[in-house]
Amino acid sequence: MLTKAVGVSIWILLSFSYFRVSRATEPEEDSNAYCDDEYRAKYIVTKSLFSSGQKAPEANYGISSRSHGTAAHHDGYGALTGIKNASSRDNDSDYDETGDNDHRQDRPTNNRRSLAAGHQRSSSDESSTLKSITGNSSSSDDQTKRRPISILIKAVIGIELKRSGSNELTMDFEKSRRKRAVEVWEGENTCRPGRRVIGGSAAKDIEDLPYMVFVDSGCGGSVIGDSWVITASHCINPDGPVYVYAGSLKLHGGCRHKIERIVKHPNYDEKLFIFDIALLKLFQPLIFSPAIKAIPMSLDTPRPGDCGMVSGWGATMLNGTMVYDMRAALIPVVAKRRCSMFKNIGVGQFCAGFRDAQSDTCQGDSGGPFVVKGSIVGIVSYGYKCAIPETPGVYVDVAYFRRVRDFIRKLRAVVSLTALIMATVDLSTIKIEKRELHVPTLEEVKNVFLKALKENFEEAEVEVVDCPDLTEEPFTLAAPGLGGRLNIIEVGGPSFLLPSVQKDKVYDVQPLLEEIKYGDRAFVAGAGAGPWPYKNSNCEMMMNVMINSSKLKNQTRIATVNTEDETCVLETLKGNETRFALLANLFLCEGITGKVLKVHAKKRIGKKDFIATMQQALAQHYTDKLVGLGGSFVMKEGKAKQHIMSDFSEKPLNSVKELDDWLHYYDMSAPLIAVGTFVSAETDLDLRVQHFHSFSHHGEGGHYHIDTTPDTVEYLGYFNLGEVLYRVDKPPMALQFGKD
Repeated sequence: MLTKAVGVSIWILLSFSYFRVSRATEPEEDSNAYCDDEYRAKYIVTKSLFSSGQKAPEANYGISSRSHGTAAHHDGYGALTGIKNASSRDNDSDYDETGDNDHRQDRPTNNRRSLAAGHQRSSSDESSTLKSITGNSSSSDDQTKRRPISILIKAVIGIELKRSGSNELTMDFEKSRRKRAVEVWEGENTCRPGRRVIGGSAAKDIEDLPYMVFVDSGCGGSVIGDSWVITASHCINPDGPVYVYAGSLKLHGGCRHKIERIVKHPNYDEKLFIFDIALLKLFQPLIFSPAIKAIPMSLDTPRPGDCGMVSGWGATMLNGTMVYDMRAALIPVVAKRRCSMFKNIGVGQFCAGFRDAQSDTCQGDSGGPFVVKGSIVGIVSYGYKCAIPETPGVYVDVAYFRRVRDFIRKLRAVVSLTALIMATVDLSTIKIEKRELHVPTLEEVKNVFLKALKENFEEAEVEVVDCPDLTEEPFTLAAPGLGGRLNIIEVGGPSFLLPSVQKDKVYDVQPLLEEIKYGDRAFVAGAGAGPWPYKNSNCEMMMNVMINSSKLKNQTRIATVNTEDETCVLETLKGNETRFALLANLFLCEGITGKVLKVHAKKRIGKKDFIATMQQALAQHYTDKLVGLGGSFVMKEGKAKQHIMSDFSEKPLNSVKELDDWLHYYDMSAPLIAVGTFVSAETDLDLRVQHFHSFSHHGEGGHYHIDTTPDTVEYLGYFNLGEVLYRVDKPPMALQFGKD
C-alpha cells in the first residue's frame, strides 16, 4: 500500500569509496520546496508553497568519492521457525542503561565501516579490522568493508506489506515459496508472520511508511517534525547533505526540501560510530499528507526479541548500487552479546539481525529508521559487510538520546521545535471511552438557557437560528458552521499537569481523528494546553482548525508568558501543527452550516460568568442525563479575567494557593473570541464541566474566567449540541483542584 511517486535518478555506489552528489542543474541557493507532478496530482494542498513558476529541475548527479565515513548495515538475517520465546531483558547482561558518561570507556583500536560508505584504509588497517572481527587476518580489502544500509534479500519469498487493524505492519505471502528452518539464537524474535521466513521486499505504498525520507548524501532518514529529520551523524560530510526527498517510494521522488541546518551529536566519534545521531532542519516545513507524516520517537529501549521494520534504498548486494524503489524488511532485536565482534557496544546502541543473515541492510540504508509498534526506536548505524551470518547490525538507541539531558541542553539553542524532545502518545496504548450523549431539541435547551441568563444578565436573548458564516468577523473561525457529526472530546486532564507535569502526554488531533474513524472532514475547536515542545515551554491553546481530506486550515493560537516583562505573547501555530499536551476539551464537527443556538447577553447583574450560567442551568435541568455543547462566543465589549500558565514548575503544586501563585492572571480587553465546551455533569468519566480559552486580533489570549466589567460587558455566542462524547486517556486519579 505504499504510495507511488516519480523519482528522477539512480545513485551508484563506488566500491570502497564514498559517494558525493554534485548538482549541475540545481542551484545551491534554491531553498524552495518542490514536489514532482505525481505527488502534486495526488497529495498537494497548498500550491503556493510548492509552485516555483518553473518546471521541476532535472537532477543531474555525478558520483565522486568522498572522505566522510559512513556505516554499513543490515535489515535482518533470516526468519526462523519452531523457536523458543524471545529472551527477556534480564537475560542480556550487557543491556542495562547507564549514565551520560558511560561512553568514556577504553576504546579498542579496531576500525569498522558505517553503512553509508567508508574511508579507504591501508592494508594494515584493513587486516587489523578483519582480524578483530573474524580472527582471520588473511582476507582481502573488500571483505573488511560494510557499506550504507539497504535491504539485502537472499530469500526467494515474495511478500507484500499492508496495514492491519492495528498500527503494526503485517505480511501477506504470495503463493507457495521455499521455507527454511534454522537453529534460532537464544532470545531472537523470528519476525515470521504465518510461520514463514521473512526477507526484504519492495515496499508497495508510501502511505505505510510516510515518515521515510531519502537524504541525498546517500542515506535514509525519518521525519520527526514538520521541519526536522533525524538521521545518522556518519551520513554528514563536508559537502552535505543538501536535500531530503519525502513522500515517495522512488529514490528522488515526491517532495524535495533543502536542508537549512545540520546538527550532529557533539560526542559523535567517526571511528567508533558512537553517538551516531544527527538532526536536519529544513528551510521550509513539510506539508503533512497521507504520504508525509512524522513518526513518534520511542520512550523505551527495545528489548531482545522485539521485531522491527527497517526500510531504505540501499544496495541489494555488497558493493552494489542503490535501488530506485524503497524496500523494507522485518528484523529482530538481539542481545548485545550477539554483537561481541564489535567492541564498545554500550549505552545508546542495540543490535538486531537474524542468525543466518537471510535478509540484511547494506550500502545506502544508513540513517534510516528501525520501527517497532509505530514508533522509531533505532537508527541504522553500522555493521560488517552485508548479510554475514551471526553478525548482527548495530543501531542507535533513540530512547537513550531522548533521555540524555546534556544532548538536549546543547541542542536547545538550535533545535527549538520538536527535535529529540517531541513524541506523541501512541493511541493504541491508551483507553478511549465512547459514550452517547442525551440530545434534547435546540428549542428545549433554548428555554433552559434563557431563564438562567435573564437571572444573571440585564439583557438576554436565546434563539435557534441558521448559523452565520463564522469564518467572518468577529469570530474568524476556521470553519463556517458548527454542524455535522457533532462530538465532544475530552483528552487527559489536570492530573497530568498537577501536582507534577507528565511531559510525555503530547497528543495529535489528526491521528486521534483516525483512531475514532471520524472521516475526512473535521472542524476542531476548543481549549487545552498547547504543544509545549513547539516553544520549549508550557502554553495555553485555542484550537481552531479545519481538516478537509489532506487540506488543513489552521488558525490555532497559543499564548505564553514573556519571561522578561510577564506580558502575554499570542501566536498562530504553523499550518500543519495540530498537537497539544496534557489536557484538552474539544468540539468536533464537520464545520457545515445549519441550525444552532444563538446566545446574546449584556450587562451582567449576577455572580456567574457567561458559560457558568448556561452550564449550571444544564446541570439543574438534566440531573440524570449527560448533555454537552460546544462552540464559540465573542466578548464584544468589556474586559475579562484570564490566566496563562507559566512554564512548568520545578516543584510540585499541591494546593490551590500554589497553583494561583504559579499562574499569571490578566485583565484582557474585548474583543475576545473564545472556543470550548461545557457539559451537564462530571460523571464517572471525570469530565471538566466547562473549559473555554480565548484569543484576539490585538495580541491577547488565555484561559477565560469571568468578565471584570459587568456594567459594560456584552457577549455573542453560537453553540451546538454534542451527540457523542469521547473520553481519551482519562487520568487514573481525579484531581480535586485545577479544573476552574
